[in-house]
Amino acid sequence: MIKIPNPDNKILLQNNRSKIYPLANLWSTWNIDLQDNPGAIRVANKLMLNTSTASDADLGCPVAFKHFDGLMWALCGTRVFKSSASNLVTAFTEDASSNAQTTFSPDTGDMVVAFGDLVATTQTDVYSKASNGSGTGAWFDRANLTTGHIHKLLYFKKLDTLYVTDLSAAIYSFSNDWTYSTSGDYTLDLSTVTGSISCLEASSERIWIGMVNKPITENLNRQVSVFEWDGLSSAVSSEYKVDAEGIMAMLIDNDSPVIIDNNAIIRAFNGSGFEEIGRLPLRRELLTNSNSTTANNRWIHPNGFIKSKNGTYLLNINNLVADNGNTILENMPSGVWEFDPKTGSLTHKHSFSYIPISSPSVTDYGQNRISRIGALTNANIYSTSASGRGTLIAGATIYTNASSTTSGIFVDAPHPTDNSTTTEGQKYGYFVTPWIHSRDIKDNWQSCVVKYRQLLDSGDKIDLKYRLTEAAPTEISITWVDTNTFTTSTNVSGKEDYEVEVIQGTGSGKTAHVSSISENAGTYTVNLDDTFTGVTTGTAKARLQNWVKVPTLINDQESESKVLSIGESSERIQLKCCMQFTGDDELFELNLINKPQEYIN
Repeated sequence: MIKIPNPDNKILLQNNRSKIYPLANLWSTWNIDLQDNPGAIRVANKLMLNTSTASDADLGCPVAFKHFDGLMWALCGTRVFKSSASNLVTAFTEDASSNAQTTFSPDTGDMVVAFGDLVATTQTDVYSKASNGSGTGAWFDRANLTTGHIHKLLYFKKLDTLYVTDLSAAIYSFSNDWTYSTSGDYTLDLSTVTGSISCLEASSERIWIGMVNKPITENLNRQVSVFEWDGLSSAVSSEYKVDAEGIMAMLIDNDSPVIIDNNAIIRAFNGSGFEEIGRLPLRRELLTNSNSTTANNRWIHPNGFIKSKNGTYLLNINNLVADNGNTILENMPSGVWEFDPKTGSLTHKHSFSYIPISSPSVTDYGQNRISRIGALTNANIYSTSASGRGTLIAGATIYTNASSTTSGIFVDAPHPTDNSTTTEGQKYGYFVTPWIHSRDIKDNWQSCVVKYRQLLDSGDKIDLKYRLTEAAPTEISITWVDTNTFTTSTNVSGKEDYEVEVIQGTGSGKTAHVSSISENAGTYTVNLDDTFTGVTTGTAKARLQNWVKVPTLINDQESESKVLSIGESSERIQLKCCMQFTGDDELFELNLINKPQEYIN
């Protein structure tokens, strides 16, 4: 019998290196929360739209968030937006304070709080906004910058100094009286180093600087540097080489830097260098814009890597592979991933939904493929709002159908009360095990015992699936006819019983299986065995895979365990457990019952 998780420690491990059990017991995850109640598997809250380009055409991809003057502020494309109250569930509107600027850039801009002011960089200048307690203070032009370069900001508390990057590898500074220095003390010139500055973070005593190398046509050095600087001297204190081409983002944990490089490897500083502690599930692939030295439109934004209140790391990820096919990997969805440094497990937690937080209607369950990724911030702001309280705020540009996009400010769906099902509606998530190999030549996979919390809502359910062989997925464009029917121009003949996973657009984030297919003049009509709540029209993209659905569905509200019959024999098997929940439902264990079918001797 195979038990997932291990009953002795309840650890669920997705190491993104191996797809063979027991080196890991998770191979893929989608919208899975392992931290809300450690030892149990929950479906995480969706990230729902607070404000988007659908409601304000000036709102671009949010690349920085700050709490200032009792409000939440966001640098969104070319403009700065602010919330109408301190909580995250109130609407954001464009800032119209005196001298408000409209030339910010999601490629190069940044925003921090320093000297009691809100500070942001346009394409050509540094601006500060005075605090007046209501968020209406005027903006002041503090210094000129060079266009075409990333202008990252950092406030260093130890020296009470604000730093800004300019050119490709220069750091300039402001003292607390807004005196601007481009040379001498409190500045740094790294122009002799190959590459550009990509990220800055401050520990209590040091500033840490991450670099990105120039493209391979210009630079054959396949190592990139992380510099340690005291913030004052004209030279860095130390240089640490990393086997990568770029440092994408950085955070500080226990007063020490943690980085993620262009190979999607998370590395922690050990006192003498950076050692791997985790990674995203890439093999030979690189993700989009990994080596960009002039824009922050990479697969992770420098402001998209943070530490959570649980001591885990959260990463805001765009899963688009750097190729000519707009490719995404089966086990690497876009959204917020969570890394647990105690176990080394890195799993997918939150996806972006284009459902507004003001609407209970469900039209998607999260977008697997997105267009652009932005900033991520924990915002545990006190709120007594009747609409609830979000704790996470994120920025992205996502798809709303097979081709159209919207940029938005997203918050994790707030619950007015515990176990409420009224705010975000249905949630959908799944996990996939690694390949479980037979003990001899072949095993008989008899059944799977699923243990779970008594389901909380009549619409909640758990589906178990399996596959015995690997096959490349087929991606198609679809047009919805009703909640369980779509049409496509792709020839899907012979795909009856296949799993359909919608990955972009209307209905994205959920799976169902093909029950029947008909064809008329090259248009194929596909009927599904499950409904996509709230989906009646619209376009989307989906992938078809050879998952076999176990006939028994878990959807009652009385049981807390069920035996699901499999009855297959093979050299190996992989399981997929899909969960449609509305509240704090939980799954505790999968127990795969197997015995040898064909012996080696």
